[in-house]
Amino acid sequence: MKIFNCLLDVISPSFCSFCGCMIQYESSGVCMNCSDKLIPYEMCAESSVAGDFKRIYYDRIYSLWKYNRYSRMLVSEFKNKNNLSISENSSSAIARIIKNECLAIDALTSIPISRSKLRKRGYNQAEHLAKKISKNCGIPYLETLKISNIGSEQKLLDYNGRFLNTLGKFVLTENVCGKAIGLIDDVVTTGATINEAARIMKNGGAVNISVFTMAKVEPFVYESV
Repeated sequence: MKIFNCLLDVISPSFCSFCGCMIQYESSGVCMNCSDKLIPYEMCAESSVAGDFKRIYYDRIYSLWKYNRYSRMLVSEFKNKNNLSISENSSSAIARIIKNECLAIDALTSIPISRSKLRKRGYNQAEHLAKKISKNCGIPYLETLKISNIGSEQKLLDYNGRFLNTLGKFVLTENVCGKAIGLIDDVVTTGATINEAARIMKNGGAVNISVFTMAKVEPFVYESV
């Protein structure tokens, strides 16, 4: 893998997303001088979403960074600009969290995207990240969900609208009964999408769901991503 990454550095050099200097492929899009612009998030922020009608189905969430202008830039490059090198350090960091926290996870999965987005991007960024994590920590990856109802664009909706819009969005495609699942996504804003995915898996018999993301928006302060 290191030889492959060295070849990538020669054939297709990587550059820091913030200052533009040349970096190694496995640097995940940021040089050492700019890395402190990414503010670490609390590693084990327990699930919490306000609102009497909102029941939380995931058990806990681990995020690498707080969502600010810099983490937003990284997520956007990973999500929309085919900069897959950003997943290198991120996947390793999440694998370390799983190991250091001694989390008993039977399988990893990811939030699916619509066919139109898949055609446009050419890849599902959450799936790509999840499969990298799977290789790093030896936990099998399962494609447990698919989209059954596209609904409206989440970024066009307000806080409550996002929760209502995700209801019935996913269907279960794998047997998760009795399993502890690690659910991977790139960023959490309101938590509506991961909560609906967790609801479907819990209804399918999953016993525990830990969510892992690159970035997390502070409660009640979110932007379209």
